[in-house]
Amino acid sequence: MYLIKKYFGKLNKKQLEEIGTLKSPTKPLYIIKQNVENLRRQKEELEMILPTKFEIDEEIKQKQKEIASEEETLKILQELERVNIEVKLEEEKINMNIKAKEELQKTKEEIKKELDEIKSDDKKPKKLSFLYIIPVAISIITIILFIMENLALGMIGAVLTVIIFFFIIFKNIKEINQYKNVKDEEIRAKKEVQNKLDLIENEINAKNKQIEETKELQEYKQKMKKDAIISKYPKANKFKFENFDSRSNILEEQNYINELKLSIAQKELTKKQITESLETLVEIEEKLKINEENLKELIENDEIINIAKEALVIAYNEMKESITPKFTENLSNSISTITSGKYKKVKVNEENEIILETENRKLYYS
Repeated sequence: MYLIKKYFGKLNKKQLEEIGTLKSPTKPLYIIKQNVENLRRQKEELEMILPTKFEIDEEIKQKQKEIASEEETLKILQELERVNIEVKLEEEKINMNIKAKEELQKTKEEIKKELDEIKSDDKKPKKLSFLYIIPVAISIITIILFIMENLALGMIGAVLTVIIFFFIIFKNIKEINQYKNVKDEEIRAKKEVQNKLDLIENEINAKNKQIEETKELQEYKQKMKKDAIISKYPKANKFKFENFDSRSNILEEQNYINELKLSIAQKELTKKQITESLETLVEIEEKLKINEENLKELIENDEIINIAKEALVIAYNEMKESITPKFTENLSNSISTITSGKYKKVKVNEENEIILETENRKLYYS
C-alpha cells in the first residue's frame, strides 16, 4: 500500500509539474492551450484576407486589360495626330500658295491699271493740204511771168515753187513719221505690259492648279493613312477623323493610363503586404501544428497518468478490501500467540505503520 501511495504521489507530482491544468498559467498545458488558441485566431484573421488577395489579383488583371486597351487607343490617337500634323503642313502649303495667288492677283490688277494708263493717241497728223495752194499760186504766177517773157522772175517763181512744194512734202512726211513712232511706242508699251499680264495670269493659273493638285493629293494621302490606321486598329472606326482634337485627347489618355498604372502600383503594394502576411500564415500554421501536436501529446499524457492513477486507486482499494484484512487477521493471531494474548490485535494504517493495540494504549512501529 505504501508503494501504491508513493507511485500515486509521483504521478500526481509529474502531472502537476510537466502537464498542469487549464487553470495554472505557468504550466505547459495552459501555456500550449493559449498558444494554440492565439495561433488559431491569427490563422483565421489571415485566412480572411485570402479572398481580398484574389480580388486584388482580379482587379489588377482587369486594369492591365484596360491599360492594354487604352494604350491601343493612345497609339490610334498618336497615329491620328501624325496625320493631323501632315494635314496641317499640307494646309500651310496650300495657304502659302493661296497667299501667293492673292499677291499675284494684286499684281495683275496693278498691271491692268498700268495697261489702262497707256493712252492711245488717236489724233492723226494734220495734212497740210492748204499749204499746197501757195506753190500752186506761185506756179500760176511763174507761168504768167514766163508768158510775159519775164524769165528772171519766172525762174525765181519756179525755184520758189519747188522749194515750197518740197518743204510741204517734208513737213507732211515728218508729221507722219512722228505719229507712226508714237503709235509704235504705244504698241510696244502695251505689248510689254500685256506680256507681264500674261505671265502673271499663267502664274495664277499654275498656282490654282498647284492648289487643286495639293488638295487632291492631301485628301488621297489622308484617306490612305486613315484606312491604314483602321486596318491596323479596327477600334479606330469609332473615332471621328474630321475636326478631331487628337492632341488634347492624347494628353487625357496619357493621364488616364498613368492613373491606371498608379492604381495597379498601389494594389501591387497591398498585394505584397498581403503576400508577406500569407507567408506569416505559413509560419503560423507550422507553429500551430507543432503546438497542436504538443497539446495533443500533453492531453494524451494527462489521460495516461489519469488512467494510471485510476488503476492505482483500483489496486489500492482491492488490496484494502481483500488482501489487507486477511493479512492483519493472520498477523493479529500470530502476535497474540507470541505475546500470550498481551497483544491481541494488529493493524496497518495508511502510512504503512504497524499498530499494536492493548487495552490501555497503542504502540506504533514503522
